[in-house]
Amino acid sequence: MKVLQKEIKYELKKEERLMLLASRIKLNPEQEEEIIEILASGINIEYFLALSIRHKVLPLLSQHIIRLDYNNTIKLEYKKVINHAFQANKTKNTFLIEELRNVLEECRKRDVQIIPLKGAMLIPTIYKDLGLRISNDLDFLITLDQSEEVSKILHSLGYLPGHYDWSKDQVNTVTHEETIQWRDQSGNLHPHMKKVDNGFIKYFGIDFSYDVDLKRTFKASKGLIEESISKNLCGVETLLLNPVDFLIHVAIHLFKEATNVKWVMLHQDLNLIKFCDIREYVLASQEELDWNVVAKRAKELDAEEALFYCFYYLDHIFGDDFAQKAIECFGISDFSFLNRYTSSIEDDYTKTWRKNFNERFFSLSNIDEVKNPK
Repeated sequence: MKVLQKEIKYELKKEERLMLLASRIKLNPEQEEEIIEILASGINIEYFLALSIRHKVLPLLSQHIIRLDYNNTIKLEYKKVINHAFQANKTKNTFLIEELRNVLEECRKRDVQIIPLKGAMLIPTIYKDLGLRISNDLDFLITLDQSEEVSKILHSLGYLPGHYDWSKDQVNTVTHEETIQWRDQSGNLHPHMKKVDNGFIKYFGIDFSYDVDLKRTFKASKGLIEESISKNLCGVETLLLNPVDFLIHVAIHLFKEATNVKWVMLHQDLNLIKFCDIREYVLASQEELDWNVVAKRAKELDAEEALFYCFYYLDHIFGDDFAQKAIECFGISDFSFLNRYTSSIEDDYTKTWRKNFNERFFSLSNIDEVKNPK
C-alpha cells in the first residue's frame, strides 16, 4: 500500500523528527539513542516548543526530552517550561478526573446513560500517568433525545452553555436560541462550562456528542451506543464503548477533524496527539483487536474511510507493524478521499488539498488552504 509515497515525500527538520520520536509513552533503545543524538546536535528550541504545543504533545514528550538531554543543550529556562507543562497538566487532570467521577455519579443516580469518550477514557486507562495527555474538556456520547435531561443535570452541577473568556476570567453564557442553532449545525450540544476557583483549571468544559461523524444519519452513533458495555471507570460503574468500537470512535474523530473546514479554521485539523491516542490505544489493546473484525465493524458503521485514513497516516508517521496490517484489511480501492476536505454541515462542498500531508501536518496553520480553496 504505497499509493501516495511520491506525494508525501518530505525531509523532516530535526525538531519535527524529535517531536515524532518523543511523542510516545515508552521509548525503545534505538529511539532513545536517536533523541540523544538530535539533542546533542542542537535544535531550534522555539520552533520545537511551538510545534509541540500546536500538536498538544508537549506534556507527553516532556520527560523524555529532559531525561535524554545528556549534554544540556536545552537552556535551563526552557527546560523549566517543558517540565512545568507536564506538572501543571498533571495537576489539572487530577481535578478533571475527579470532575469526571462527579458527572458519572450524578448521571448514574438519575438513571441517565452517558458514555465517556476520548480523553475521559484514555487518560485513566491508557496513558495512566495523569501528566501525559492534555484534555481540554470531558467528552461523552448520548442520544439526541437525552439532550434536555443531560442539560438539566449539568445545570444542577453548576454548568451553563457558553464559552470561557480568558481575558475576563469568566464564562460567557449563550442564549437558548444560540444553543438550538448550535445543536442544529453540529453533532453535539453546545459546550457547557463551569467556572472554578483554581489557577490550574480556570473552568471545566463538557461536550455531549450525539452525531460522531457529522453525517446526519446517526448510524455510527446509534451503532456505538447499542454495543456499549457496562464497566467500572475511575470507581464508577458506567457504560463504555467496547474495545473495537472505541478504536473506531477515535478514528472517526480524527478523520472528521482532519478533513473539515471548521477544524482547519480552529488550527485543530491535524494534531499529533490524535494519532498518538490511536497508536497507544492499539498497543495497549492488541490482544482484544482482530483486524478483520475491526474492518467488518467499520463497514457496518460506515467508517471504513476514517479507519483507513488513520492507519495509513499512522503508518507514515510512526511506522509500526500493526498499521500496515490494519490497512490491508480494508476494501478501499479509491484513495482520492485521502487528499480531500469538506465544508461544514450547512454548506456542502469537497475540495482538494494543495499542500501534501506532511506540509499540512508540520504547518502551524492551514487556514491558507481553505481561504483560497482549489
